[in-house]
Order: sequence, then structure tokens, then C-alpha cells
Amino acid sequence: MKIYGLTGGIGSGKTTVGQVFKTFGIAIYNADERAKWLTENNNTIKLKIKSIFGEQLYDLNDVLDKKILSEIVFNNKIELKKLNEIIHPEVRLDFTEWIKMQKGNYVLKESAILFENGLEKEVDGVVGVIAAEEIRIKRVVARSHLSPLEIRARMNNQINQDILKDKCNWVIYNNEHDLVIPQVLKLHEVLNVS
Repeated sequence: MKIYGLTGGIGSGKTTVGQVFKTFGIAIYNADERAKWLTENNNTIKLKIKSIFGEQLYDLNDVLDKKILSEIVFNNKIELKKLNEIIHPEVRLDFTEWIKMQKGNYVLKESAILFENGLEKEVDGVVGVIAAEEIRIKRVVARSHLSPLEIRARMNNQINQDILKDKCNWVIYNNEHDLVIPQVLKLHEVLNVS
């Protein structure tokens, strides 16, 4: 079974593209969502976060205060590296267990920061989702409490789309004038026989 990465910056629509792949019966492991879930539910992660960042990050019900944690790591590469060193090994273990239960010719591993975390070395190829910056900002404003300024700050912490395009094996354009479904169908036909 082949494993392909699915990546794209905030607001690019990679999850939407993933949903189209799902309609073709393709299993998708969302590494970002699983990392969030594991941070709340994995005792190894919880203990390490408490040990390194402090017990106060979890409330009396043992629920992580994500806002405080993000304030600690957002613009601090050293602290972010510490957090990633806690979470990523557990996500890898989780993915290893998940893939044992999958069937089919290929699966997708979705991650917004695939290249930033070196995950491209763990997959057979990478699909990148690209969208114009204005569209990405509009999408994120519509679904979150973030301001355009905050969204741009997050974009600046992600790989530039031009660089992303060059690093990916395949690119899907998710703009207002590009139809996503035909692009995904064509790519699915390629990946399904690889």
C-alpha cells in the first residue's frame, strides 16, 4: 500500500480536497487533527507537556489550555521544537496503528506542515493544494475567529506556496476558477495504479 502526503497552507482547502478523495473510498489520516486529539487524550503527551511547559497548562479537569500553549510556542522556535518533539513521535505511533487497519492501493496522510516536519521522507509522494492568498484569508475568516493579520502571521510560519509547489509531486489548484473534482479524479486515477 502506498502512502501519499496531502498538504497545503492554512485556508488552501486541503481538507476539502481530502473529502473528494474520500468519495473515491480513499482513507485519510489527518495528522493535525490526530495531534490535537492525542494532546487531549494521550497520557504520555500530557505528562511531558506538564513536565516541560508546566502543570498550569491543564485545568482541574485535565483539559489543555490551547490558547496559553499556542502563546508559548507560536513565535518561539525553541519552545515549538520542544512541543513537536513531544507530539510527533506519538502521532507516528498512532499513524502506524491506523495504517494497519486500512485497505486499498493507497492512503493519504494530511498535514498542513508536512515539509516543515520532514514528513515528506515518510511518504511515497506529496500532493499539494494551492489557492490564492486572498481566497485563503477569506476562507479562514469565514470559519474562525482569526483576523486577516493573524491569518497572515500563520501563513508566514508555513512554507511559501511557490516553494511548496516546487516540492510537491502533484498540485491541485483550489481557486474559484479551478474545478477541484476533475483534478482529484484525474490524480486518483494516477495514484490508484502506482
